[in-house]
Amino acid sequence: MDRRTLIKKTAAVGVGLAAAVPASLLWTAAYESAQVSKAVMPIDIAPGTVDDLRGELHRLANDYVHTSDLPRIIGSVILLRDRLAVQVDPRRPHPRQARELYLMMGATCLLLASISHDLGESDAGMMQAKSAEVFADLAEYPELTAWVLCTQAMIDLWRQRPADALRHAERGRAMSITGSGSVRLTGLHVRALAQLNRKDEAKALLPRVERTAGRVTRTDALAELGTVFSFPETRQRYYAAVSHTELGNYPAVERAVAALGHDDQPPSSSDGAWPISWALSRCYLALARLDHRGSDGGPEAAAQALRPVLSLAEPQRINQLGQVFDQINGRLTTPMFSGNSTAQELRDTLHNFRPDKRLAVTGG
Repeated sequence: MDRRTLIKKTAAVGVGLAAAVPASLLWTAAYESAQVSKAVMPIDIAPGTVDDLRGELHRLANDYVHTSDLPRIIGSVILLRDRLAVQVDPRRPHPRQARELYLMMGATCLLLASISHDLGESDAGMMQAKSAEVFADLAEYPELTAWVLCTQAMIDLWRQRPADALRHAERGRAMSITGSGSVRLTGLHVRALAQLNRKDEAKALLPRVERTAGRVTRTDALAELGTVFSFPETRQRYYAAVSHTELGNYPAVERAVAALGHDDQPPSSSDGAWPISWALSRCYLALARLDHRGSDGGPEAAAQALRPVLSLAEPQRINQLGQVFDQINGRLTTPMFSGNSTAQELRDTLHNFRPDKRLAVTGG
């Protein structure tokens, strides 16, 4: 007799004949109830697991900033994401652990978003950022949500979608976010406005970024997960250099890059600086010098700005460097520099440096 028929016949017998109910039915019902209760019961994670996961995330986030050795890092970050997924999805974490796990899962997705973007896969990077946003909402962690918006705006700016980047920035502004996420997002807001040729609005907003330069430190709670989630003064200066380049303010670009320090030598990991931010700032300095009509502008001055960048280690030659090199190359091909031997030499040098050659080999 099937289970449904047995239940119906048992109900028809009446209370007085309860002894006729098979024990197997009661045990089956008890077993099923136990399974349901286990399915919703929070499960404590083994002691030390959360600390271990947090330590691994911190190590990889720092490694990403200081070495940018993406082929070496990517596998470890994916493994970390998978370890977190085991805890977040099937195990139904205990409420006191869930927020921490969601936070780390969101941060790991953001790290994967940046790596994907650096390797030239911006669509994959945006998908990772959208996943991170889900976990930021689950964690109820506004600082992580702010960093998600920063990452989304950054990706859209680099893939030439300033209107989309502006929408991300305006979302953050409506949220009244604070801390490093706010400063970084405002910098991205300025760049989006400049690229949309709304330069008066960009110029009006830029002082807000510069007033906070140096005030945001690594003491933000999110920065405890690793350097990549911080916005140190050196990175703020890089953002300023980009904004002033796009606004055509050559003297301010020179000041911002000089304030970064390190001069003609790439920063080491012990300096706590971002080598890629330093390299990109000098690329934008080269752009500004090419656009400058003074005696301290032109191909020779641009080549001087780029010379230390060309000595970067192979793993640090990320896709964004190639994108800025394309802009520099475009300037060098204008009639203004036709016949200029330095301009031609610089074009040849940039062609040999291009990071997309390496990315094609690694499958990025």
